[in-house]
Amino acid sequence: MQEEVSSAIKTLVAFTKTDECPQNIKDVFNPKYGVTIYSEDEFELVYGLITMYCVARVLDGTSTKLLRPQLLHLLSIYFLQGINDKESRKLALDVLNIEKTSLNSLNADLRNLGFTIKNPMRTGMDTLNSGLLELRNYYLVHKDEPMFTVKLVSRSGTKKRDSND
Repeated sequence: MQEEVSSAIKTLVAFTKTDECPQNIKDVFNPKYGVTIYSEDEFELVYGLITMYCVARVLDGTSTKLLRPQLLHLLSIYFLQGINDKESRKLALDVLNIEKTSLNSLNADLRNLGFTIKNPMRTGMDTLNSGLLELRNYYLVHKDEPMFTVKLVSRSGTKKRDSND
């Protein structure tokens, strides 16, 4: 299976060098339009992924502002370790160097901003929002080389879609 996927990617990359390939697909493989985060530390990689997720939410209008670094760190911990695990909460207290009351306040901020929600199956427990859960599942499957993309679409609706889109 791995060889088939590798072959398919090579075929796609070769296709991007042809005149028949739509420009928007060529651009996906153009390094000047992307950012690569290099790190041996998984937490740093997840922090970058969560930051990009938050930027995408601001760009698509589902969030009004970027999270402050303390909330980004907390959300990254929950993304990696789980949100209701005692160990992840202890880790959050240690990493953020805060008291339990401050952690409760930060948790309320994440919930009020829509990054976490009350778990409908378990009273008193929170969970990541559906977008973060999907991103977490994606990350776990593609942990070796996760990729985050941003699609830009005009809100005015006046631009006709190109047939190559």
